[in-house]
Amino acid sequence: MANPTQHYVGIPPVIDPAGVEESSSRINRIMTALARDTGGGTYYDLTEAGFNYVDDRCMEYFSELFYLNRRREATKAGLNAFSQTTNAILAASGASTLSMAAVTQAFGLASNLTDIAAGTYLYQLPPATTLTFVRKLQGAYREAVSAKAGQINTPTTSYHLIQDYLALCLLR
Repeated sequence: MANPTQHYVGIPPVIDPAGVEESSSRINRIMTALARDTGGGTYYDLTEAGFNYVDDRCMEYFSELFYLNRRREATKAGLNAFSQTTNAILAASGASTLSMAAVTQAFGLASNLTDIAAGTYLYQLPPATTLTFVRKLQGAYREAVSAKAGQINTPTTSYHLIQDYLALCLLR
C-alpha cells in the first residue's frame, strides 16, 4: 500500500483518513457558520448564504486584481519613461550604439518580467472585463440553482454547489 504521507503531484491514489477528518471538520464549521447567517432555514437558504459569502470574497479578489493590473501598467509606463530618458542621456553623451542597445534590452527585460510576475495573478483580459463575464456566469448559476431549490436537501449538496460557485469566480 502507498505511503499516505508521500508527496504526489495531484491527488494521492489512497484516501487519507486524517485528511478526510480534517476536511469534514472544516466543512461542518463552514455549514454551521452559514446556518447562523441564515438563522436556520433550508439547505437552499444555506446555499444562498454561501453564494453571498463567495460574492464578497470574489469582489475582494477582483479588486486586488484591478489594483495589481494598475500597478503593472504604472510600472511598465515608468520603465518606458526611464528607458527613453536613459537612451536620450546616452545619445547626448556620445555613448556607443552597443551601450544604448544593451540599456534598451535591460529595460525591455524589466518590462517583460513585470508582465510575467503580474501574469501569474491576472487573466488574459482586463479584470473589469473578466469580472463582467464572471458575474454573468454567477447570475446564470444562481438562477439554475434556484430552479432546483427543493432538491437541495443535504449539507453535502449545498456545500458542493457553493464550491462550484466559488470556482466560477476563479474561472476554473
